[in-house]
Amino acid sequence: MIESGVAVVGFGRTGRAMLDFLLESGDPPSLMLYTDKPPDRDETVRTYKRRGVCFLAGPGDFARLGTAHTVVLSPGVDGRAERFQDLRNRGVSVVSEIEYAAGCNQATIVGVTGTNGKSTTVSLIHHLLRRAGRSAFLAGNIGTPFVSLVRKMKKSDVAVLEISSFQLEEIRDFRPHVGVLLNLTPDHLDRYPGVDAYAEAKQRLFVNQQPGDFAVANGDDPLVRQLLESVSRGKKIWFSSAGHLRGGVYLEKDEIHLDFSLKKDRVPLNTFPLPGPHNLENYLAAAAAVHLLGVSGRDIAAGAADFCGLPHRMETVGIVEGVRFVNDSKATNVDAAQKAILSVNVPAVLILGGKDKGGDFAGLEALIHQRIKRVLLLGEATDRIRAQLTGVSGILEEVEDLAEAVDRGFALLRGGDGMVLLAPGCASFDMFNSFEHRGDVFRAAVTELGMRANCLGGG
Repeated sequence: MIESGVAVVGFGRTGRAMLDFLLESGDPPSLMLYTDKPPDRDETVRTYKRRGVCFLAGPGDFARLGTAHTVVLSPGVDGRAERFQDLRNRGVSVVSEIEYAAGCNQATIVGVTGTNGKSTTVSLIHHLLRRAGRSAFLAGNIGTPFVSLVRKMKKSDVAVLEISSFQLEEIRDFRPHVGVLLNLTPDHLDRYPGVDAYAEAKQRLFVNQQPGDFAVANGDDPLVRQLLESVSRGKKIWFSSAGHLRGGVYLEKDEIHLDFSLKKDRVPLNTFPLPGPHNLENYLAAAAAVHLLGVSGRDIAAGAADFCGLPHRMETVGIVEGVRFVNDSKATNVDAAQKAILSVNVPAVLILGGKDKGGDFAGLEALIHQRIKRVLLLGEATDRIRAQLTGVSGILEEVEDLAEAVDRGFALLRGGDGMVLLAPGCASFDMFNSFEHRGDVFRAAVTELGMRANCLGGG
């Protein structure tokens, strides 16, 4: 029997934001919170219980979700599992948090997805809008749940959302006015049976768009082109770093050409501070998105000039005796690691490895041969990476942890201008709580190395 209740699955940041939103809605219907394992009985749990939340945990309690009319999933929960299909068969609506929040939202939505570059691109879009005088809010997979902001936003505001494939799996009516697809390469193959299923999840960003909406997408990515041809009633705006693209956004003669509107515009590249060809692609996408919302080329250039980028993304965390240490811990898949290596133009030591996500490391072999002096392997994926990089086996070396990797990289490059690059190409959860934690440990090891070097130098 379905009652007038809502259930939230997951008690992380998104789950708690959903509970807060529902509890603040006045007199909410019966409200349940389900987790596979009982949460710690801390003051947070006790507070929610006092506010009327019924906590459920484990398989024995899962069936009670069938009494709710709506079940809202946190991003890490796989709604394709049979147990959730059973709920749907019983008439329960199973949705993601962004779907639920969008039903309460009145702001213009810019939604950004893709395999890599999402966080940088949404942060840049948000920054450019704010610098141009627009009221904009940043939310989604970047950290702040969308639902926690919807009550703060007005119709004139812009919601800039980073959206993962997991979040897109359970949408029904979610519709961004501007949808952005940055790129598509194999990722999360520990969750999806193949790249086609992963791509189909990304494609859902555009399925509800209507004439008057916009689909901004990477025209240099063949998989993206194929995917977008068959979906979206919105106007397609292609961007390209390869040269002239009529009716789109492209690079030519150190300028971004915005060629898709009646009033064509240009943006000089000399103000953009982030390194690497992948960041130029992110800039093209961001420039297209904000120009669609009325930001001029001049304002785009001015805003980009003071954009600092994000931690753990090609972030220099220290220079010790001429050796630069670069933290790209957010490179959690092979394609992201490849883009990081492409940015290398000095002798370099690469730190690779972590929790494997099914990536094909063999695709890195040619680049490693051309640009990398030594590869330091760590984590669960070590044996798999070694097996796939047989062509450069002579420069592969195993380390126990990041502290050893930092010391070893420094020893290999000391006395010259070089770079120790943390671009793991893997998830972090074998040794760390998150990619941020991994990057912080790397930064701390570099700081400690610098202190030791200074002491020895001052001997």
